[in-house]
Amino acid sequence: NVHKDKSYLFQITQQKDFYTEGGFAYYIDSKPNPQRILKINLSSGERSEWFSGKASDNKFNLRSISRLEFNTNSKTPYLLDGALKAVFKVEPQNDFKRSLITSSGPVSEDTSLNYLSSNSIMWDKANNRLLVDNQLEGTINTYNLETGTSAVLCNFGVKDINKDFVTPLSSAIDTNKQRIVSLINYYSKASTTIKTRIDSCNLADGAHSIISDEPDTEKLPFFNPSRL
Repeated sequence: NVHKDKSYLFQITQQKDFYTEGGFAYYIDSKPNPQRILKINLSSGERSEWFSGKASDNKFNLRSISRLEFNTNSKTPYLLDGALKAVFKVEPQNDFKRSLITSSGPVSEDTSLNYLSSNSIMWDKANNRLLVDNQLEGTINTYNLETGTSAVLCNFGVKDINKDFVTPLSSAIDTNKQRIVSLINYYSKASTTIKTRIDSCNLADGAHSIISDEPDTEKLPFFNPSRL
């Protein structure tokens, strides 16, 4: 049935993993960013957000939830994060705090440091930091080699990642103009077209500009580009 009232605003967008417990189904909702788990009343169909992929203490933020399991004895859910390649235990009675159970490699508490969907890594020698294409979140991130801290340098002008999304395919530092030049795929949810562009982000403040795009069919489009 198609429901109109606010109790049914959380749409089930695609088939994902779930489990049932106590008259409810707990379901992975992969549409937003960060992802979340929905709680669905099996009698009424009413649904609500149970918890988000973003932790309350900002530790072990989930990137791409692909599997959901439940320990009936301890009443504890476990999540497999396909991007971090790790399994996390979630504590519903402790503000949904999560802890790392096992992984295929090192996973930092600050998951913005785990660039597992990166295509380019650059050394900004003047500022003693690494610059990384964060393909999962559509940004250029910095990693300070002295402090170990991470930050977003450039989001390619995207204001709402639920409406527009960018995937950096490859990037390089232009030392002459002190900027990063990136080959990106740009996708707007208002359109079915993925556009390939060449963008730039200033090294100093991350200010973004478009160098070259495909505004009309008269110009020669990029065809399946992979690297700068």
